[in-house]
Amino acid sequence: FLPVSSSAHLFLLRRFLGIEELGSFIDVSAHLGSLIAVVFFYRNELWNMVQSIFGAKWKSQSFKLWLKLVVATLPIAIIGLVLVCLGWCVENPIVVAYSSIIAGAILWYVDYVGKKKLSFDEISFKDALFIGMAQVFAIIPGVSRSGSTATAGLMLGFKREDVLKFSFLLAVPTIILSFMGNLVRIIHSGETVVWGPALAMTFFSAVFSLLVISTIMKFIGKCSFKIFGIYRIVLGVFIFFILSK
Repeated sequence: FLPVSSSAHLFLLRRFLGIEELGSFIDVSAHLGSLIAVVFFYRNELWNMVQSIFGAKWKSQSFKLWLKLVVATLPIAIIGLVLVCLGWCVENPIVVAYSSIIAGAILWYVDYVGKKKLSFDEISFKDALFIGMAQVFAIIPGVSRSGSTATAGLMLGFKREDVLKFSFLLAVPTIILSFMGNLVRIIHSGETVVWGPALAMTFFSAVFSLLVISTIMKFIGKCSFKIFGIYRIVLGVFIFFILSK
């Protein structure tokens, strides 16, 4: 949930540390752990949304929030499905490096110039769609999902903590879709699942994600995204350095 692209780091671990034999189910396990963490952290908000749906509370803020999350999820659901059908897959460290540097620079700049005045309740359906469209770029390795949504929210003038809250809630349907898609792909491919590392990854991913969410939500209002932007630029440069060896 840090805006530094977890998928890029997993990819780099495989690439440079030689852990390819663990298989792509490790990715699925990491995402499952993240899902558990965000559901636990925002359990009250999510439960209120569930109650508003089945309780027919159409005019409640919780139901409107659920609709906004649906709208924000549509772009990546549609485009992701199209790319899966086309067999689109990018696993190239050069792409990771370039996207990390570019996305990091944009995040740093937008955090610097953003007005950061609007609150969570002021997110409109149009804003939700814009943030959801920005999330699509996270399909590219090196472009963080939370980073791209945070960048979009800051561009719209929202406060850092409110942008992150919407981004984290948006992670729930997004991770579920990603989890289901990857699970189906793994089943069809007949990949052997190494359950020990997979379960360990799920546990540590859940614990670490929960710590990250709780910590960043406490301090992001007073701090900034600039440090994450700088980190991603340095990461991209480091990847180019490794590739030059």
